[in-house]
Amino acid sequence: MRSVLLAVHRFSGLAVGLVLLVIGLTGSAIVFIQPLDRALHPHLYGSTTAKSVSVERVVAAARAEYAQTPPLAVGFFDHSPPLVFFVPSGGKSVHAFVDPATYRVRGVRIWEQSPLGFLYQLHTQLLAGEVGKAIVGAIGLLMVAMVLTGLVLWPGWNKWRAGFSLRLGSDGRLAAYDLHKILGITTAALLGLSAATGAALAFRPAVESVAHTVEGTPAPKPPQSAPNGRPAIGADAAVEKALPALAGAGLYGVFFPAGPQGTYEVMGRFEGEAPARELIHAYVDQYSGRVLRVEDDRRAGGADALLHWLAPLHYGTFGGPATQVLYVLVGVAPGALFLSGFWWWLGKLRRTRAVAKT
Repeated sequence: MRSVLLAVHRFSGLAVGLVLLVIGLTGSAIVFIQPLDRALHPHLYGSTTAKSVSVERVVAAARAEYAQTPPLAVGFFDHSPPLVFFVPSGGKSVHAFVDPATYRVRGVRIWEQSPLGFLYQLHTQLLAGEVGKAIVGAIGLLMVAMVLTGLVLWPGWNKWRAGFSLRLGSDGRLAAYDLHKILGITTAALLGLSAATGAALAFRPAVESVAHTVEGTPAPKPPQSAPNGRPAIGADAAVEKALPALAGAGLYGVFFPAGPQGTYEVMGRFEGEAPARELIHAYVDQYSGRVLRVEDDRRAGGADALLHWLAPLHYGTFGGPATQVLYVLVGVAPGALFLSGFWWWLGKLRRTRAVAKT
């Protein structure tokens, strides 16, 4: 049995090790994606002071600069001016930064062509769209298998000193093996967690369906607006109708209706809450202005709570900056494990061939 597990562990690593190196390093690079983006593009962020902001004026300013596709949403994030997201077209996501005091556009960019956007796409999709996302998800599942087999194979279960011995003065093959086993056992928990949640994010629709099936509850469907012959209300009116339902949360974003039966989704954010519990969503009928449904992440349970925790557990935001720093370091581990494992395997292969020749 041990030889089978060793074969699975070894050849899985050899097969996808280089890709895991790329996914791990890009994951480390985007752990602090928002502050890094602000540092790289200070002209887009800058001062964001404004007492109140009109969503409609923000969108009008953005559309004056970019009108190829309709707006998808407006985000009101910390340390950022209002950010208008346009409906993606041709694999490109356009963002417009609007000054909240003057309603002038500070800049328009294609997210995928920015440095961090490129790294994000490389991490989540290997720059290959939906096919790349599926590959990343499959590799995440394979990484979970490698973590589990590595745990079983770790020599420290029988004698802990054997699991942590480091023979740096020996030949390179043994030193590589020791580094591999020590790095593997010390990062196994976070590597397995990151890989499992990454795979779940890649296959989110399937995971959501399975989670609700296991729980025995139907997956929630977004409410629909009821056309009544009247014109749709504006975004500012929708926000005004939704604010009483946000339970004191600060305005975080507004999604615009998708089609004649779509709704406004007005989002609020609670300060000081855990990342998976900080949002509240109010769905507003685009014709009557009636609040159709409110979803408070603080009250989510079961399958919905599990789904809310996927991203914080994958990117390390669940414990604040401390866990994010830890995730930056853990992101280096897949590449280090691959290189140390490959060096050990290569040394063993050379030794076997040398013995065969003699």
